[in-house]
Amino acid sequence: MTNLLVIENLFSEYEIQLIKEESNKCSWELKHVAGKGITKTTRVFWVKDIINTKLAELFKKKIEAGIKQNIEIRRLKINGQSHGQCAEWHTDIDPNSVNFFSMVYFPNDWLPEYGGHLMIKDNNNKITSILPEFNKGVIFNSTASHIGLEPTIHCITQRESIACIFRVLR
Repeated sequence: MTNLLVIENLFSEYEIQLIKEESNKCSWELKHVAGKGITKTTRVFWVKDIINTKLAELFKKKIEAGIKQNIEIRRLKINGQSHGQCAEWHTDIDPNSVNFFSMVYFPNDWLPEYGGHLMIKDNNNKITSILPEFNKGVIFNSTASHIGLEPTIHCITQRESIACIFRVLR
């Protein structure tokens, strides 16, 4: 599998509706932190845990079909960030881990002036910046340093992303 895979139009209309319905059954909690040395008193943002919903099987099937390998999902959640809720550069898993990947999916309509880019560093510290456009999925190695930037002051809603951490079964 490549180190970075961007997938446009990831889900069908039916699947998008299922994502909306299932995610609406879960409650937001102001508790998530992303970054080394970050504590719940420094930078925190909204999160919905969706691992125990129908979405876990949907994401599993969609990822397996896309990468043509079997996977095991370790974490599945929705992150919500408003202006002022920026994360830090971080990895999703211990840098010595192998066969772990992250997928970030963007479920909402988004304008470029809203900001909120997903930025991913490669092994040479080259940064790829990805606009969080509707129905776009991004798969990358979980050991890659990345950051979900906060929305700008022009954004009237929060930046939502569904984060799925998975292990490729060998």
